[in-house]
Amino acid sequence: MLTDGYIYHKDTKFKEDNKSTYITPQTIRANGLNTSKWEEKFNDDNYGFIPATQGLDNLEVLVLGINPDSKNPYEEDVIRKYWSEWFDAMGVEKYEIKTAGLPANMDKVIKDFILK
Repeated sequence: MLTDGYIYHKDTKFKEDNKSTYITPQTIRANGLNTSKWEEKFNDDNYGFIPATQGLDNLEVLVLGINPDSKNPYEEDVIRKYWSEWFDAMGVEKYEIKTAGLPANMDKVIKDFILK
């Protein structure tokens, strides 16, 4: 599966404690995940995405185009943590998470993922 890395829609915003169905730069800041201690807070307060299901061990996912806010030097790591823990919780064994790159380079990224 290929996806664009955009995980937000105003009509599908759900929260269960500190787990949610979305992530935005605003929620990252509001949750205090924009400091050097973001990972400690993430783990201690159990942040992340709400798993949609389980048993997706046969699914291969390439996330293209995460776009961290340049004002937060930790945001890319936070976004990767959200996605990777979500995939792990659902049993996805093969996945890659890529930042937004030049469209001209996407063809190679996709081919490399498929051929691995």
